[in-house]
Amino acid sequence: MAKLILTSADAGRQFVLNSSPIWDVTGTNDQDDIEIMAGTNANLNLLGGNDIIRVSGNYSDYTTEVNGTTVTFTGNTGNKIEIPASTTANTIIFGDGETRDLVINVSAGAIFLGDDNLSTGGGNNNGTTTVNINGAGTTTATADEEVFVFASDTYAHTITGFAADDVLNFPENTVPVTLDNEDAGDGMINLSAISGNNIINVTLTGISTANDEAISGEASFEAVFGSGAISYTA
Repeated sequence: MAKLILTSADAGRQFVLNSSPIWDVTGTNDQDDIEIMAGTNANLNLLGGNDIIRVSGNYSDYTTEVNGTTVTFTGNTGNKIEIPASTTANTIIFGDGETRDLVINVSAGAIFLGDDNLSTGGGNNNGTTTVNINGAGTTTATADEEVFVFASDTYAHTITGFAADDVLNFPENTVPVTLDNEDAGDGMINLSAISGNNIINVTLTGISTANDEAISGEASFEAVFGSGAISYTA
């Protein structure tokens, strides 16, 4: 681990943390300016507010988790950046130019990152979301990456808005699904999965015309929505 202890003499200087060691940084009461390179693990301590933290990668590349007054940002490569929140905002600038203030909102009794209340699950806290499906009905997908886990039973279920990086997860004893998309271009895909003596029928709606026309079987389904978009590990 590499330790970096800043002093008042460092005010106005920008420090760049590379990805070689794990960094442990102690800030000051002055404005600290810290740039964190891609893949870097860093623990930032005792930031006094009004600090600038420049983070490689887009905001959407990170998930967030709150522990006390510290927010852990986990990148899509697994690196972790721990940043303390205080009643005076610290500014986080992401690689895509998005700028968000990290602050403890005293009146709300919560930590905010921009407009997102991290203390109540806002922001990117969940990363991939698991949606359990146990019977007939309709589910609307969100903008997040979602894994739809189907219980073993006989029923029909509709999912609206299934998109890239979402996953249909069937029981492990399911034979490979059959996919019916003869009416390609109608925005609808039908899948049927046999699990023991049970049959799970899934209808996906709201599929774009381009994606719909490109799908004729499981291989092309995964080519459109991502490898592993159909899985059998529930």
